[in-house]
Amino acid sequence: MLIEHKQYFYPLRLTLDGAALIIVFFLCSLITCTLFPGAMPPLAPGNRILHLPAYGNYFLSLLTLAVIVPLLLLYQAYLREKTYLQKLGERAQQAFYISCITGMCMLLLSIFSPQPQLQLLFILLWIPITSCLLIVETLLVVAVVRQRYRRGDVVYYVLMYGTNDAGKAAAQLFDAHPEWGIQVIGFLTADPGAVGGTCAGHPVLGKDDEFSTVVDSSIVDCVLWSGDVYDSTLFESLAHRCNIRGIDFIYTSSMLNEKFAEIMTEQLGDQRLLIHKSVYHHPAKLFIKRFMDVVLASLLIVIATPLWIIVPIIIRLDSPGPALFRQERVGRHGRRFIMYKFRSMVQHAEQLLPQVQSLNEMDGPVFKITDDPRFTRLGKFLRKTSIDELPQLFNVLKGEMSLVGPRPPLYSEVLRYSPWQRKRLSVTPGITCLWQVSGRNKIKFDEWMQLDLQYINNWSLLLDVKILLKTILAVLSQKGAQ
Repeated sequence: MLIEHKQYFYPLRLTLDGAALIIVFFLCSLITCTLFPGAMPPLAPGNRILHLPAYGNYFLSLLTLAVIVPLLLLYQAYLREKTYLQKLGERAQQAFYISCITGMCMLLLSIFSPQPQLQLLFILLWIPITSCLLIVETLLVVAVVRQRYRRGDVVYYVLMYGTNDAGKAAAQLFDAHPEWGIQVIGFLTADPGAVGGTCAGHPVLGKDDEFSTVVDSSIVDCVLWSGDVYDSTLFESLAHRCNIRGIDFIYTSSMLNEKFAEIMTEQLGDQRLLIHKSVYHHPAKLFIKRFMDVVLASLLIVIATPLWIIVPIIIRLDSPGPALFRQERVGRHGRRFIMYKFRSMVQHAEQLLPQVQSLNEMDGPVFKITDDPRFTRLGKFLRKTSIDELPQLFNVLKGEMSLVGPRPPLYSEVLRYSPWQRKRLSVTPGITCLWQVSGRNKIKFDEWMQLDLQYINNWSLLLDVKILLKTILAVLSQKGAQ
């Protein structure tokens, strides 16, 4: 619905944006050349008219930045908009930010200009003029769109099926946002007694078996199903009748009584898949997260070069056994991998677990002791300073782990998880997480799981940065390291 409206107006918006930016470019160039004629190359004898191409070399380097960069930023902004009837204040703020970002890019380029003072004046003129022109352009587009709304050209007429709470909520949402251009014409219902009345301020036009009569006598662009999820026969029948008439058929996620993070469609061969994603993180942001993981992990590996040599030697001198400890852990959606650590316990410590099981200080399926008797003398120091975790940087490079994410559990622990706790396996595990910087052993197991779900549901790149900074402070203070 709304995305089609946006896509319809994309060519108009981007064309107007491009034209406005080009006009501003030449206008600012003209003003700059007029104010600083002495700094310009001499004009041909007898030429009394300012000839801009003569000064083109000073400004052509800015042309790409002054047009292409803001167009890309505007396009990205349009992708996030629900409607083109954007509030003037929001558009003004958006235009100013985009102008400032582009202006800073041009300012960096001006450092290499033979006439930096000219380009500086150009930039100081370009930012406010661009902002004003983009705002004026928005007012023109909004006027055009409103006119088309009034004529009914881009209004989307919706017939609701189902007078339950979900149907009422959807109708009230559309009524609260007239700028979306979605107009509810009425309801169909399975309740004969409701016909002729109203629901959420709209008429109940008939029963479900009167679909053809209602549609044939009204303008209907789509039917929105909010009926009973278990009434699959009627659901399929209504979808079929919509398809025959060329009417869009829509249903809300509330039909499933679950709130999914994202619903996507994908075409594979001749199959159209409808994907309900319980956890959705934007692929571009995940790419940046992975890029940060690789860069930071590589950098830390290089910085820690002396430790790769010294620590293994001291571990072997302190107690018999290998310097590196390998243990199978569970990653994203149950994938198993070998996690690396510097050995901080005596050799075959896992076989000694039954002897110290009664000392466990954590509830739930995990096992942790403040002063585990299996620690070696050096192991206590490695654990307290978190140096034992350094080899997991190689797990990060392999893609099995991330710098930030829920800690990877043992398979035996996962077997004892409640269904809701398994959601922590929906993302790539990490070296550090909210639990790591929130007291570790001082919090209960369910609280730990809740912190992981809080991270998953509210994940952002900024949150990762905050956790990394808190981790550095926690390591330096040795707070909560057990």
